[in-house]
Amino acid sequence: MKNYITCLLILALIQLSYQYCHYSSDPYNYEDDICNCLPGFYTQNRNCFLCPYQSFTDYFAIAKQASDCSICPYGPYYLTVAATSVDSATCSKCPNNSINFGELPIGVQDESVCQDCIAGYYKIKDAISPSNDNGNKGKAAQCQKCPNNTSTIISDSDPMPQPLLPGTDTLSSTYCGTCAEGFYATSQVSPNQNANCQICPNNTSAINGMDISMKSRMRILQRGFVFPQLTYTSKDCILCLTGFYNAETDRKKPVNCQKCPGNTTTNQVSTNGIFSCTCSLNQYITALPTPTSAATCVPCPTGSGKLYNLNVVGDESTCDVCLEGYYLITPYQDPVGDSPGVGAQCQICPKNSYSTPGTSNSPSSCSLCKPNYYMTKAADSTNSAECQSCPNNTGTLAPVSQVGDATQCTVCVAGYYMTQPYQDGVTAQCQQCPAGSNTNPGINTVCYCYDQYASWSATQNSCQCNPGSVGSPATSLNTQGCTPCPPGQYFSAGVCVDCPAGTYSSSPGSTSCTKCTSGYFATGKGNTSCQTCPNLTVSLDDFTGCKCVDTSAVFVNGNCVCPDGYEGTPSSSSGTQGCNACIAGQFSNSSTSGKCTACPTGKYSQGTGNTNCKQCDINTFASNTGSSSCDQCGSGSTNNADFSGCSCIDSNATQTDSKSSCTCNSGFVGSPKASQSSQSGCTACVAGQEVNIDTGLCSPCAAGRYSSNSANQSCTQCSAGQYASGTGNSSCSSCPSGFSSLDDFSGCKCNDTNAIFANNKCICKQGYGGTPNSAKNGSTGCTICPSGQYSDISTQGQCIACPAGTYSSNTGNSSCTQCSEGQYASGTGNSSCQSCGSTLTNTDDFSGCKCIDLNANKPVSNPSCVCNSGYVGSPATSKNSQLSCTACPAGQFADSGKCSPCGVGTFSSGTANSACTKCLAGQFANGTGNTKCQTCAPGSTSTDDFSGCKCYDQNSVSWNASNNICQCNTNYYGDASKATETQKSQCNPCPNSQTSKAGDAKTEKDCQVPQSQQNTQFSFSQILNVSILIFLIIL
Repeated sequence: MKNYITCLLILALIQLSYQYCHYSSDPYNYEDDICNCLPGFYTQNRNCFLCPYQSFTDYFAIAKQASDCSICPYGPYYLTVAATSVDSATCSKCPNNSINFGELPIGVQDESVCQDCIAGYYKIKDAISPSNDNGNKGKAAQCQKCPNNTSTIISDSDPMPQPLLPGTDTLSSTYCGTCAEGFYATSQVSPNQNANCQICPNNTSAINGMDISMKSRMRILQRGFVFPQLTYTSKDCILCLTGFYNAETDRKKPVNCQKCPGNTTTNQVSTNGIFSCTCSLNQYITALPTPTSAATCVPCPTGSGKLYNLNVVGDESTCDVCLEGYYLITPYQDPVGDSPGVGAQCQICPKNSYSTPGTSNSPSSCSLCKPNYYMTKAADSTNSAECQSCPNNTGTLAPVSQVGDATQCTVCVAGYYMTQPYQDGVTAQCQQCPAGSNTNPGINTVCYCYDQYASWSATQNSCQCNPGSVGSPATSLNTQGCTPCPPGQYFSAGVCVDCPAGTYSSSPGSTSCTKCTSGYFATGKGNTSCQTCPNLTVSLDDFTGCKCVDTSAVFVNGNCVCPDGYEGTPSSSSGTQGCNACIAGQFSNSSTSGKCTACPTGKYSQGTGNTNCKQCDINTFASNTGSSSCDQCGSGSTNNADFSGCSCIDSNATQTDSKSSCTCNSGFVGSPKASQSSQSGCTACVAGQEVNIDTGLCSPCAAGRYSSNSANQSCTQCSAGQYASGTGNSSCSSCPSGFSSLDDFSGCKCNDTNAIFANNKCICKQGYGGTPNSAKNGSTGCTICPSGQYSDISTQGQCIACPAGTYSSNTGNSSCTQCSEGQYASGTGNSSCQSCGSTLTNTDDFSGCKCIDLNANKPVSNPSCVCNSGYVGSPATSKNSQLSCTACPAGQFADSGKCSPCGVGTFSSGTANSACTKCLAGQFANGTGNTKCQTCAPGSTSTDDFSGCKCYDQNSVSWNASNNICQCNTNYYGDASKATETQKSQCNPCPNSQTSKAGDAKTEKDCQVPQSQQNTQFSFSQILNVSILIFLIIL
């Protein structure tokens, strides 16, 4: 790093001037106008010029003119014309992708010196030396592109010849034993076989001996790698692809490959940081890279660039040549004074032709074809070659230099694989790679898979997960769809399955598990390795564990111990057993530390060698430790929770011991429950009851006795001064002060002989009233009730007056008697009842009298009933009497004991009317006995007595009683119904002595001429018509 920084400081000082020698190892040193040109260039006029005709210069001499370019570049060229004193040598490129790794030529050579292949190609035919006998020319070796992302270890990347790697014996190969950039070899390659290559993940590449410079290889060797070294997993992809830099500064961690920023790139795969990102050949540098930044690059003019990237800061004039596919129009110009330099101006080769980098200014320099084109016409002295596009997705790996046809397209383009190789006269057949795969241009019979855990299937022509992996191949680069089965598992029927006990898998992607060897074991599933059996043990037959030498012992947790159910110390001799079985009633296991232990209460063990004690069955128990069996619980009982004894199922029952039968507790009756689900059982006698010894049932406590709680075996007698009346008492009541208990304690007795004990107190007995005497002196405070009074329990020992309707005629009555029918007793305290008079009977409550006839009433001043108003006749004297009061019908009224019809102008609409009602104004009632009034016709109103109607216009109008209408009189016309009290005149006399009947003429036209005048009277119109007729006749 220190050397790198020093170089950067030196180059930064160089940036002060833009005057420099192009392609010089010391661009700003041109002492005596001589530049220190790179090999392959000669110095002249403070500049370096490319040796013509692909010639080269000697490393150890300064080339000052073209004739000093006397040799060929080491590797891809051979000498065809020797240099002269004025001209350079002429070198031809080795054909068929061959290379010349022989000694530097002394004289002219032919192509047979091209005996080896360039990197990425393998030899299919050896070179043929020229024959002096028949004059045959020599032929170069024939080389073919390595297929399927494989490569060879020889490189021609360096612009200058480099020594071979130490230990490299062969410069070329007939097979492709390593992988191309971005790939790694997945398995050890057998001699003379191509490698099997898989794409590296995350923009990385492996050290495969692919196209990296000799200097880089030497650095890799110095870091401890053996070269060439084939790798087997993606972890060996430790370099970044060309165009990517390593962003990880910790060299102990894997590389983190990131795309170079902007338009920068790297020259090769490496582990270098961002400072390795420099300009491409079609760009020039304006600022050098730093340890934390890439170079700053500016694009050259279209088609121009540099032959080599020297990492020198300059201006556009560093773009001094035309790149491949272009020819020169205007040469570059170095900066002069304040004028900046100008890059070469280039024109693209026409007609799909192509050129090598240089400064030729003629289209004839475009003598090659663009990649993936074949030549139909060669270039001449003035014109370029003419080329056609390769058909059917075929292509070329190098520009074609000779006229041919489509068979020059010998490879498939990127993204296609070859299904049929080219033959003489037949082009190759190419098929597009399916999703998730791709190819680089070349002779690829398979597509490489994006998923590093997938491989190309030749039978299905698609990517499939590798054996030992599950999932589906990824469809994009740097993603993963296939997942290798992890260590401890293997691939089976499309899924990852744990290795069974006794087997293991130590690496991911296993397709089977390996069985442990003798002396080793693997317990459980999913083992990644086997464990060693301890001393004095050997493997089980299935290798799932180890077994002890002592056949009575077992192997547990790495130790030989006595098995559960045994105790002792395992023997170290195979002929001796150190473990003894536990006897009945004992057990042993890990919880007892291998000692035989007595079974706890509630459990038992039978026989020998028991590993655990069994719990007693339901309804059995084991009350002692070390039991070999369990006892049966007594009738009505079941085991308790720990099976150490029994208890009655019925909580109201008990037993003398676990084996005895259960009986109901004192105060309970019935039979104990035989099961938890039983509906019957021991039932407690409730408060107020006791157990009847004879029947075994609950009986109520007798009067004078009680039981205050439930489950009482017998009732208790009340104490002195207390009593319990009736049966089933749950408590006794105290006698009031001055009272004492009856002999049987069923109640209390009073000192007053005319009193009784009720409601916990003394009251006078029925028929008596007053306050009982509480003293025991024989006197009484209760007196007999007089007539008209009574006493009973409800009166609380007091004499009460008989209510209305009742009576008591004697003394000492406990109740009053209701009056007989037809009698009554008004008020209270009656000693007798009175009789109702004629036509009367008693009321419902016997407190008074009422008329037998419902249509009659009794006046206060009259002892008998009279008919109601509107009724006539005599009131009934009994319920069955034929005589009664009768209501006057509608149209009549009661008048002096008889029904009379209503007079004119009056009416009665209902029955039982005592008077008739006069009609209202505008109404009339004609005649007598009317039940309603009629409304007067329009144009009229009521007469003064309401017996009829009168018309408003009485001069010319009359009222028709039969029809109830007002009509005009005879010989009048009009509508009398329109007359009102204020507009009375509505009828007019008929004109001209005409006549009309009363009511017939509504208008004047309804008036008629009398019959006697109809033959002698003529109208004016009739006379006029006759006169006119006569006049006409005379004329």
